[in-house]
Amino acid sequence: MMKKMALAAGLLAIIASIGPASAREPVCYIDWTVANEMITSEGLVTGKAITQLAQKRFGKGFIKTYLCYADGRYIYRVFYLEGASTVRQVEVDALKPSF
Repeated sequence: MMKKMALAAGLLAIIASIGPASAREPVCYIDWTVANEMITSEGLVTGKAITQLAQKRFGKGFIKTYLCYADGRYIYRVFYLEGASTVRQVEVDALKPSF
């Protein structure tokens, strides 16, 4: 019985330490079929358009773009290569992107 109580107390401590939903990592749509549904239904800038903007901004360093949902809004996470081997990311608003 004591082991079960200790386990329950430990689980509660873990749950309490997670924090509010807004502090969590963004939820990203890896599957563009799903992302396109969100883009259409929410009136977001298209994945193609954001990719073209990112390619202009980062040139050959551009790697990948994902649509994500974070803190009640849609964003694009754009990954690019800085220098020879450093991968960086920037988040841009999916309604009004700006680099």
